Amino acid sequence: MKEILYIQAGNNANYVGTHFWNTQESYLASEDAENAPIDATISFRNESEHGTMCPRLLIFDWKENFGTLARDNALGTERDDDGGGTGLWTGAVQSIRQPPIQRSVYQEFLTNNDSNQPGKHLPPSQDLLRGKVRYWSDFNRLYYLPRSLQPINEPSEWDGPRESWGLGQDTFRRYNEDNELMEGSVRLFLEECDALQGIHVINDCGTFGGFTASFLTAFEDDYRKTPAIVVPLLSGLDQDLNVNDGLLIRGAIADALCLRSLYDLASLSLPIQPPVQWSPEVWRHYSDPDRSDPFNTSAIVAPFIESATLPTRLAGGLDDIVSLAAKLQHDARNPFGELSGNFPLASISSDSLSNPVDFSIPNYLKAMHSASAACRIDVTRGFSGEDIKTYESHLAAQLDAAQYISSHHSLGYPLPTSFPSFLLPDNAIEQGSQSLIATTPDSTIGTIKGVATLSTGSGKMPALLRRYATFAETCLKKRAQAALSESGIDLDDLRELVNDLWAMHDNCGAIEDGV
Repeated sequence: MKEILYIQAGNNANYVGTHFWNTQESYLASEDAENAPIDATISFRNESEHGTMCPRLLIFDWKENFGTLARDNALGTERDDDGGGTGLWTGAVQSIRQPPIQRSVYQEFLTNNDSNQPGKHLPPSQDLLRGKVRYWSDFNRLYYLPRSLQPINEPSEWDGPRESWGLGQDTFRRYNEDNELMEGSVRLFLEECDALQGIHVINDCGTFGGFTASFLTAFEDDYRKTPAIVVPLLSGLDQDLNVNDGLLIRGAIADALCLRSLYDLASLSLPIQPPVQWSPEVWRHYSDPDRSDPFNTSAIVAPFIESATLPTRLAGGLDDIVSLAAKLQHDARNPFGELSGNFPLASISSDSLSNPVDFSIPNYLKAMHSASAACRIDVTRGFSGEDIKTYESHLAAQLDAAQYISSHHSLGYPLPTSFPSFLLPDNAIEQGSQSLIATTPDSTIGTIKGVATLSTGSGKMPALLRRYATFAETCLKKRAQAALSESGIDLDDLRELVNDLWAMHDNCGAIEDGV
């Protein structure tokens, strides 16, 4: 057993993470647990008192973003101080409290309709979730240990903008000191592991980049050489490199600083572009989704992240975080990879497997590069024997003698009832209700076919680093002091960042074409 400790930091990261964990929960429903293809003990711990499987997970976010997910649930009674004590004051006390947040419609249904009420049915997912998700906890299906939940007080206006890298670092330092994070929650999770495989991190770069980098640095200090897969959700960088927009500057600088820190701290890093930078091909399967709704956009990218990292969670699998990263490192100096693929696939053909969507590179860079990846790992979901033959024929037609390609074929990607099923065409769903209506809260809509790909060496990642280096260099030349000060760095820090980004670009070891 090689356990993984999971980290989620930031609102967008927790939207993606909630979809990820709802999918993990669906694997637990297997009737033949001993022969299940997914080893649940890698990602879950058994809470012995209640007999409940709980994620081995730390969730960081602003307190206001947790919604109704309180620190006290069925698995513990730990809670924040409710302020009920009066201390030395003996006079009258008037308590002023905000009204409690109401549970989501979906959460109410899960609570009030359990397996002991067989006569009730789950309405269409659209009616329960569409347009009604306020927080990522609104569609959460799992119980968490109290120590998994790490709500952080949002900084005040005079502390600076939330996108400030320096503020994020200070926030981690204070939070760690006040809550003994590394010596408490982190150490407790790790001490329960028989053989730690590594850590799996998803984080927002803009609001939690500095926080996450500081966490990873502290983790590295305490647990040296622990392998880490890190999925940073980038703020994005426009094609015109606008250095007059303060918010854009803070987001782009946070991205650049995060990428620089991951160059040293991650075994494998898979940057994800914001939805506004995704290519049109990403949306081709869906009927006019709300592209600004994080519930929708996180559901689109979550199957790719979950599937691409699936080899690290397979029962009896030969891959772990170390081997996965090693297979992709055609250049040992470069930890960055690309995440791409096709989901969902209604049928498997050479045409449907062509033109995969790429989440790591902005759309405006995609057309500039046509080189094949030097190293590539494909994970297919739900392919039949005939599908695999079609896939292998398609692969053979594209294969270059210099390429390294590894393939994993696994079960179909399960869709819990919490998934925004209206984004998926009926003909892509298998083994479930074709009307997308599940019959009980615990049932799944069905499964979908797809393929997720990890790759390196295509020349696209150096191009991305070049864009950030050029942007930082332009900020330096124009001395965008006001925006930089809000990012928590000065001109000397920026100059060092520029040099480091160009060094990272040069060390990626790939030839760029058409930048």
